[in-house]
Amino acid sequence: MTTVLLTASAAALFLAGYPQNSRGENQPASKQAVTADDSAFRQPDSSGIAESTAGNNGRFILDVTPLLQDNNESACEIYAAVSLLNYYGFSVDDNEFIENYLHTEPLGTYDGVYCGPSLYSAFAGTAQLGYGVYAPSLEGSVNKYLSDNRSGLTAKTETECTLEDLCREHVSSGKPVIIWGTTDMLAPVDYVYWTIDYADENSDLKVGDIFSWPTTEHCMLLMGFDDHDYFFADSLDGTVVSYPKQECQEAFEALGSQAIYLS
Repeated sequence: MTTVLLTASAAALFLAGYPQNSRGENQPASKQAVTADDSAFRQPDSSGIAESTAGNNGRFILDVTPLLQDNNESACEIYAAVSLLNYYGFSVDDNEFIENYLHTEPLGTYDGVYCGPSLYSAFAGTAQLGYGVYAPSLEGSVNKYLSDNRSGLTAKTETECTLEDLCREHVSSGKPVIIWGTTDMLAPVDYVYWTIDYADENSDLKVGDIFSWPTTEHCMLLMGFDDHDYFFADSLDGTVVSYPKQECQEAFEALGSQAIYLS
């Protein structure tokens, strides 16, 4: 593996484009925006959970309110987590979650080496200018919020599953799922590397190892499906979007098949 070392200024210039780094003005032909008029949204019952019934073409979409990734431009994972919590009736926004529950670790250049945390252990950088976080660390943040709010719910991470499994076991039962994939379901490209200077028990990588991050990495809330597509609350657009199932599965696998649901 070739290690790419970025200076602090180079890293800032690179990150200034996130999350638009791989997005053009025109949407890919496979990407579809979804509206309430044509999506057969399922309304939650008094418990806040949608009933498990299917619409036309096997379509089933939960009534999730998408959030727009505006104030915290690098925090797609946080918007997915907040959308999930809002769906279950919790009153929390992105700023509160970031300030009180998100574990962050800084990025920087030390003795000419660009360093940062394992994303399995912490959010790399800041929510305004950073690289994000992976499922094990985000699970801990969500569980801290649930504990502080005396909830009987628990966030759980899945890593050995398919999107079809998640839809069958969770979404169809009224439980949206946070998933990691890529922007517009593109193949991971333009990897950035840094030397890990922070790792905890959640990370198989250790301090001194090299962490690689694809610029197309993205996190959304899986909220529905039909015979051909999966549906997501996407904070980049602040809308519900859909993609063909095979594209979604490939992007999901490329990011380690990471998912979080509440139980």
